[in-house]
Amino acid sequence: QQRKGHLMSNILLDLPKGDKIGLAFSGGLDTSVAVSWMTENGATVYTYTADLGQVDEPAFDAVREKAEKYGAGKARTWD
Repeated sequence: QQRKGHLMSNILLDLPKGDKIGLAFSGGLDTSVAVSWMTENGATVYTYTADLGQVDEPAFDAVREKAEKYGAGKARTWD
């Protein structure tokens, strides 16, 4: 689909209600809002987070809890 001269094929213009959506989840503001918005608009969101030794994430297990708090149908983490 084209809009104002830009190719929009990689941007989700409509949420597929009732569909399952996988999302790489960091636990930050952007992905938290994305989970909440998609859930509120009828999608089932599954989040995936990998522990890569991030020094700025001292409580890695809290990331899964945060995803579920914002509405993720299932939140998965890998060490």
